[in-house]
Amino acid sequence: MTTTALAVAVSFLFMITVHEAGHLAAGLLTGVPPEEYSIGFGPRLWGFTVGGVDYSLRLLPLGGYVTFEGRGPHDSRYPLWGRMATITAGVAMNVLLAVGVFSGVAAFGEVEASAPAGSVESGDRRVAVVPTAVSGLRRGWKRTVDSASVIGRSMWALAKGRISVRRLMGPVRIVGVGARVRDAGWDRFFAFMATISVHLAVINLLPLPALDGGHLILVLCEGIRGRAFERETLATIQALGALCLIALFVAITTNDILMLIGI
Repeated sequence: MTTTALAVAVSFLFMITVHEAGHLAAGLLTGVPPEEYSIGFGPRLWGFTVGGVDYSLRLLPLGGYVTFEGRGPHDSRYPLWGRMATITAGVAMNVLLAVGVFSGVAAFGEVEASAPAGSVESGDRRVAVVPTAVSGLRRGWKRTVDSASVIGRSMWALAKGRISVRRLMGPVRIVGVGARVRDAGWDRFFAFMATISVHLAVINLLPLPALDGGHLILVLCEGIRGRAFERETLATIQALGALCLIALFVAITTNDILMLIGI
Protein backbone atom coordinates (compact mmCIF):
# COMPACT_ATOMS: atom_id res chain seq x y z
CA MET A 1 0.00 0.00 0.00
CA THR A 2 2.86 2.38 0.86
CA THR A 3 4.55 1.70 -2.48
CA THR A 4 1.28 2.29 -4.35
CA ALA A 5 0.60 5.51 -2.44
CA LEU A 6 4.08 6.72 -3.38
CA ALA A 7 3.49 5.72 -7.02
CA VAL A 8 0.19 7.64 -7.08
CA ALA A 9 1.81 10.70 -5.46
CA VAL A 10 4.72 10.68 -7.91
CA SER A 11 2.36 10.20 -10.87
CA PHE A 12 0.16 13.07 -9.69
CA LEU A 13 3.16 15.36 -9.25
CA PHE A 14 4.33 14.40 -12.73
CA MET A 15 0.91 15.39 -14.14
CA ILE A 16 1.18 18.75 -12.36
CA THR A 17 4.72 19.22 -13.67
CA VAL A 18 3.59 18.51 -17.22
CA HIS A 19 0.55 20.78 -16.86
CA GLU A 20 2.56 23.74 -15.59
CA ALA A 21 5.27 23.07 -18.19
CA GLY A 22 2.59 23.66 -20.83
CA HIS A 23 1.85 27.12 -19.43
CA LEU A 24 5.57 27.88 -19.20
CA ALA A 25 6.39 26.76 -22.76
CA ALA A 26 3.39 28.55 -24.25
CA GLY A 27 4.32 31.77 -22.46
CA LEU A 28 7.89 31.58 -23.77
CA LEU A 29 6.74 30.80 -27.31
CA THR A 30 4.00 33.42 -27.53
CA GLY A 31 5.83 36.28 -25.86
CA VAL A 32 4.04 36.26 -22.48
CA PRO A 33 7.20 36.27 -20.31
CA PRO A 34 7.10 33.83 -17.34
CA GLU A 35 8.73 34.76 -14.04
CA GLU A 36 8.37 31.65 -11.88
CA TYR A 37 7.63 27.96 -12.42
CA SER A 38 6.72 26.28 -9.14
CA ILE A 39 5.73 22.77 -8.13
CA GLY A 40 3.93 22.87 -4.78
CA PHE A 41 2.81 25.71 -2.56
CA GLY A 42 4.10 27.34 0.60
CA PRO A 43 7.72 27.78 1.72
CA ARG A 44 10.40 27.30 -0.93
CA LEU A 45 12.51 24.15 -0.45
CA TRP A 46 14.81 24.31 -3.46
CA GLY A 47 15.19 26.13 -6.74
CA PHE A 48 17.34 27.73 -9.40
CA THR A 49 17.09 30.45 -12.06
CA VAL A 50 17.60 29.94 -15.80
CA GLY A 51 16.92 32.49 -18.52
CA GLY A 52 15.26 34.87 -16.11
CA VAL A 53 12.75 32.22 -14.93
CA ASP A 54 12.84 31.07 -11.31
CA TYR A 55 12.20 27.31 -10.96
CA SER A 56 11.20 26.20 -7.48
CA LEU A 57 10.02 23.23 -5.43
CA ARG A 58 7.79 24.10 -2.48
CA LEU A 59 6.68 22.39 0.71
CA LEU A 60 3.05 21.43 -0.03
CA PRO A 61 2.80 19.16 -3.10
CA LEU A 62 -0.86 19.95 -3.73
CA GLY A 63 -0.48 21.63 -7.11
CA GLY A 64 1.70 24.10 -8.94
CA TYR A 65 1.68 27.42 -10.74
CA VAL A 66 3.45 29.66 -13.24
CA THR A 67 3.60 33.41 -12.71
CA PHE A 68 4.22 35.90 -15.50
CA GLU A 69 5.58 39.41 -15.86
CA GLY A 70 3.08 42.21 -15.37
CA ARG A 71 -0.44 40.83 -15.38
CA GLY A 72 0.49 37.79 -17.43
CA PRO A 73 -2.39 36.42 -19.54
CA HIS A 74 -4.52 39.37 -18.36
CA ASP A 75 -2.01 41.93 -19.66
CA SER A 76 -3.45 43.60 -22.76
CA ARG A 77 0.07 44.42 -23.99
CA TYR A 78 0.32 40.84 -25.23
CA PRO A 79 -1.69 39.49 -28.19
CA LEU A 80 -5.02 37.87 -27.32
CA TRP A 81 -4.19 34.62 -29.11
CA GLY A 82 -0.95 34.30 -27.16
CA ARG A 83 -2.68 34.84 -23.84
CA MET A 84 -5.36 32.27 -24.70
CA ALA A 85 -2.71 29.77 -25.80
CA THR A 86 -0.79 30.29 -22.57
CA ILE A 87 -3.91 29.59 -20.52
CA THR A 88 -5.03 26.47 -22.41
CA ALA A 89 -1.57 24.91 -22.88
CA GLY A 90 -1.67 23.19 -19.48
CA VAL A 91 -4.88 21.38 -20.36
CA ALA A 92 -3.45 20.45 -23.76
CA MET A 93 -0.41 18.90 -22.09
CA ASN A 94 -2.60 16.78 -19.78
CA VAL A 95 -4.52 15.53 -22.81
CA LEU A 96 -1.30 14.73 -24.69
CA LEU A 97 0.04 12.93 -21.62
CA ALA A 98 -3.11 10.81 -21.41
CA VAL A 99 -2.95 10.00 -25.13
CA GLY A 100 0.70 9.00 -24.77
CA VAL A 101 0.14 6.75 -21.77
CA PHE A 102 -3.02 5.13 -23.18
CA SER A 103 -1.19 4.58 -26.49
CA GLY A 104 1.81 3.05 -24.76
CA VAL A 105 -0.36 0.69 -22.74
CA ALA A 106 -2.31 -0.34 -25.87
CA ALA A 107 0.82 -0.84 -27.99
CA PHE A 108 2.59 -2.82 -25.28
CA GLY A 109 -0.46 -5.03 -24.87
CA GLU A 110 -0.59 -5.70 -28.60
CA VAL A 111 3.10 -6.60 -28.76
CA GLU A 112 2.84 -8.92 -25.78
CA ALA A 113 -0.29 -10.59 -27.13
CA SER A 114 1.07 -11.11 -30.65
CA ALA A 115 4.62 -12.23 -29.81
CA PRO A 116 5.20 -16.01 -29.67
CA ALA A 117 7.39 -17.31 -26.86
CA GLY A 118 11.10 -16.83 -27.49
CA SER A 119 10.60 -14.40 -30.41
CA VAL A 120 11.87 -11.22 -28.78
CA GLU A 121 14.70 -10.90 -31.30
CA SER A 122 12.74 -12.07 -34.33
CA GLY A 123 12.64 -10.00 -37.51
CA ASP A 124 8.85 -10.19 -37.55
CA ARG A 125 8.73 -8.59 -34.09
CA ARG A 126 10.88 -5.64 -35.24
CA VAL A 127 8.86 -5.15 -38.44
CA ALA A 128 5.63 -5.09 -36.41
CA VAL A 129 6.75 -2.19 -34.22
CA VAL A 130 5.60 0.65 -36.53
CA PRO A 131 2.06 -0.63 -37.29
CA THR A 132 1.68 -1.58 -33.63
CA ALA A 133 2.66 1.95 -32.56
CA VAL A 134 0.21 3.50 -35.03
CA SER A 135 -2.57 1.20 -33.83
CA GLY A 136 -1.70 2.02 -30.23
CA LEU A 137 -1.81 5.75 -30.95
CA ARG A 138 -5.27 5.44 -32.50
CA ARG A 139 -6.54 3.44 -29.56
CA GLY A 140 -4.92 5.85 -27.12
CA TRP A 141 -6.60 8.85 -28.75
CA LYS A 142 -9.98 7.08 -28.78
CA ARG A 143 -9.66 6.09 -25.14
CA THR A 144 -8.75 9.65 -24.17
CA VAL A 145 -11.77 11.05 -26.02
CA ASP A 146 -14.03 8.39 -24.50
CA SER A 147 -12.73 9.16 -21.00
CA ALA A 148 -13.32 12.90 -21.48
CA SER A 149 -16.84 12.18 -22.73
CA VAL A 150 -17.65 10.01 -19.72
CA ILE A 151 -16.26 12.62 -17.33
CA GLY A 152 -18.23 15.39 -19.03
CA ARG A 153 -21.49 13.43 -18.85
CA SER A 154 -20.86 12.57 -15.21
CA MET A 155 -20.25 16.21 -14.29
CA TRP A 156 -23.39 17.25 -16.13
CA ALA A 157 -25.38 14.58 -14.25
CA LEU A 158 -23.83 15.82 -10.99
CA ALA A 159 -24.83 19.41 -11.78
CA LYS A 160 -28.40 18.28 -12.46
CA GLY A 161 -28.56 16.30 -9.20
CA ARG A 162 -28.71 12.88 -10.84
CA ILE A 163 -25.47 11.79 -9.16
CA SER A 164 -24.74 12.21 -5.46
CA VAL A 165 -21.80 14.43 -4.52
CA ARG A 166 -20.63 11.56 -2.32
CA ARG A 167 -19.48 9.82 -5.48
CA LEU A 168 -16.82 12.48 -6.04
CA MET A 169 -13.37 10.96 -5.54
CA GLY A 170 -10.65 12.86 -3.72
CA PRO A 171 -6.96 12.11 -3.08
CA VAL A 172 -7.61 9.56 -0.32
CA ARG A 173 -9.88 7.38 -2.43
CA ILE A 174 -7.67 7.81 -5.50
CA VAL A 175 -4.84 6.17 -3.53
CA GLY A 176 -7.21 3.37 -2.48
CA VAL A 177 -8.44 2.75 -6.00
CA GLY A 178 -4.87 3.02 -7.28
CA ALA A 179 -3.82 0.26 -4.87
CA ARG A 180 -6.52 -2.08 -6.16
CA VAL A 181 -5.73 -1.26 -9.78
CA ARG A 182 -2.00 -1.74 -9.17
CA ASP A 183 -2.70 -5.25 -7.88
CA ALA A 184 -4.19 -6.02 -11.31
CA GLY A 185 -0.96 -5.00 -13.07
CA TRP A 186 1.12 -1.96 -13.95
CA ASP A 187 -0.64 -1.58 -17.29
CA ARG A 188 -3.95 -1.09 -15.46
CA PHE A 189 -2.27 1.35 -13.07
CA PHE A 190 -0.85 3.50 -15.87
CA ALA A 191 -4.23 3.50 -17.64
CA PHE A 192 -5.88 4.60 -14.38
CA MET A 193 -3.42 7.47 -13.96
CA ALA A 194 -3.99 8.48 -17.60
CA THR A 195 -7.69 8.70 -16.77
CA ILE A 196 -6.84 10.97 -13.82
CA SER A 197 -4.86 13.17 -16.24
CA VAL A 198 -7.99 13.49 -18.40
CA HIS A 199 -9.92 14.40 -15.25
CA LEU A 200 -7.43 17.18 -14.52
CA ALA A 201 -7.78 18.49 -18.07
CA VAL A 202 -11.59 18.54 -17.98
CA ILE A 203 -11.79 20.02 -14.48
CA ASN A 204 -9.30 22.77 -15.36
CA LEU A 205 -11.49 23.77 -18.29
CA LEU A 206 -14.46 24.50 -16.03
CA PRO A 207 -15.36 28.21 -16.21
CA LEU A 208 -14.58 28.81 -12.54
CA PRO A 209 -12.26 31.54 -11.20
CA ALA A 210 -8.76 30.27 -10.31
CA LEU A 211 -9.07 27.46 -12.89
CA ASP A 212 -7.77 27.69 -16.45
CA GLY A 213 -11.32 27.78 -17.78
CA GLY A 214 -12.11 30.73 -15.55
CA HIS A 215 -9.02 32.61 -16.70
CA LEU A 216 -9.95 31.88 -20.32
CA ILE A 217 -13.46 33.31 -19.85
CA LEU A 218 -12.03 36.43 -18.20
CA VAL A 219 -9.49 36.95 -21.01
CA LEU A 220 -12.23 36.53 -23.63
CA CYS A 221 -14.36 39.09 -21.77
CA GLU A 222 -11.38 41.45 -21.69
CA GLY A 223 -10.97 40.98 -25.44
CA ILE A 224 -14.63 41.78 -26.05
CA ARG A 225 -14.49 44.81 -23.74
CA GLY A 226 -11.29 46.02 -25.36
CA ARG A 227 -9.60 46.53 -22.00
CA ALA A 228 -8.46 44.50 -19.01
CA PHE A 229 -10.32 44.24 -15.73
CA GLU A 230 -9.06 46.37 -12.89
CA ARG A 231 -6.43 44.65 -10.73
CA GLU A 232 -8.67 44.82 -7.66
CA THR A 233 -11.62 43.30 -9.51
CA LEU A 234 -9.51 40.50 -10.94
CA ALA A 235 -7.89 39.79 -7.57
CA THR A 236 -11.30 39.61 -5.87
CA ILE A 237 -12.69 37.22 -8.47
CA GLN A 238 -9.67 34.94 -8.26
CA ALA A 239 -9.59 35.01 -4.44
CA LEU A 240 -13.25 33.98 -4.26
CA GLY A 241 -12.60 31.22 -6.78
CA ALA A 242 -9.60 29.97 -4.80
CA LEU A 243 -11.63 29.91 -1.58
CA CYS A 244 -14.36 27.89 -3.31
CA LEU A 245 -11.80 25.40 -4.62
CA ILE A 246 -10.21 25.02 -1.18
CA ALA A 247 -13.64 24.46 0.39
CA LEU A 248 -14.45 21.86 -2.28
CA PHE A 249 -11.11 20.11 -1.73
CA VAL A 250 -11.70 19.94 2.03
CA ALA A 251 -15.26 18.66 1.53
CA ILE A 252 -14.19 15.94 -0.94
CA THR A 253 -11.29 14.84 1.27
CA THR A 254 -13.60 14.71 4.31
CA ASN A 255 -16.05 12.63 2.29
CA ASP A 256 -13.23 10.27 1.32
CA ILE A 257 -12.29 9.76 4.97
CA LEU A 258 -15.91 9.23 6.04
CA MET A 259 -16.43 6.62 3.35
CA LEU A 260 -13.13 4.96 4.28
CA ILE A 261 -14.29 4.47 7.88
CA GLY A 262 -17.75 3.42 6.77
CA ILE A 263 -19.80 6.48 7.67
